[in-house]
Amino acid sequence: MPDCKRLKAIHRTPIFFESLLRINAFGDPLLIINMSVWESINALHAFAFNTIHRNIFERRAEFFTPLDGPHAVLWWIKASDTPTIEEAKAKLDGLAAKGPTQAAFTFAARVDPQ
Repeated sequence: MPDCKRLKAIHRTPIFFESLLRINAFGDPLLIINMSVWESINALHAFAFNTIHRNIFERRAEFFTPLDGPHAVLWWIKASDTPTIEEAKAKLDGLAAKGPTQAAFTFAARVDPQ
């Protein structure tokens, strides 16, 4: 079986639930990260925008404080890879510094896996 690529998504979100504040990856105790791995960008898009998740996403301004810079980043990984928080932070920083690239992109500026 070939080594297929998977899409890595990170979403950085301010929240106020103490039980979810265990990882202080960004130096702010009110920020958490939500990382997930998907088989394709289409599968992630379908979940994010075609399920009940969309209802919550559309109401995010009621729950979350806006952030400076991007709050979400996508990137492709090998099927055997397990992304780390440090990698996710680097991808988010790269997106903020350079905009969408092959290394870090968004739904609005998608790139195909190499």
